[in-house]
Amino acid sequence: MTLITLLAACTTSNPVEGIWVFTASPDGLQTKSDASCYENYHYAHCPAEENLVDSEWTVRTDTVVDDDTFVAQITGQAQGEAYLFVNGQIMEGTKNDRGKWVFTVTDLVEINDWNEHESGYYNSEYQRDTRTLKLIVTQDGDTLDGHLEETWKTEVTWTESDEWNDRDVGVMTSTIPASSYLDGDEPWSTSDEDDCEGSECQLSVMNVVSHRVPVFGQLTELDNGDAFEGVDGYGDWEWQMEASADQ
Repeated sequence: MTLITLLAACTTSNPVEGIWVFTASPDGLQTKSDASCYENYHYAHCPAEENLVDSEWTVRTDTVVDDDTFVAQITGQAQGEAYLFVNGQIMEGTKNDRGKWVFTVTDLVEINDWNEHESGYYNSEYQRDTRTLKLIVTQDGDTLDGHLEETWKTEVTWTESDEWNDRDVGVMTSTIPASSYLDGDEPWSTSDEDDCEGSECQLSVMNVVSHRVPVFGQLTELDNGDAFEGVDGYGDWEWQMEASADQ
């Protein structure tokens, strides 16, 4: 059994307040993926949108697991506003105009590597990774029905001087992996030719993968208080998913 503690801000009269037992159903997992690309090369271009994640191979991995059950605690202070605590993270939430409770938390990591030579040549690689977790549920009496959704978004941008003296700089070939992503007659850049629009070459790629699994919650008669004290695994949260992806 996996456990979640949900701390929500609603009034004490909020009917969602209490101790809930949730069941996540991995068999109902839905997976979506998307990709996009930007470049400024003269003789290369991003693949057609439908080919961005295309491959000669289709890989499918199916894992059958039991439903995952976890205990959730919801408490409140202000009607229609909520704060959710999961695995040491606070998820901010609201009750939207359709009556759904939406709890969200986003983790962000940004890395920017910049290198510049005294001659003026430069190259950089910027990466931004975002993980967004959402719990979206609708209440019907003493039940909550909805889903958990996890989205991973990765953005990478490479930038480099269009032309440079390779002997002075010591960089013989482009640091941008253009040939791995672009189509065209010349999906690359060289030090001694005008390969891109403007004074620099740039390539950006973005990939988004989302997983969604159904969740059903049942209100218990337990007191909020210290209901979880002494429970083995308190504060942990882990749910298993089957994976299906085209690569």
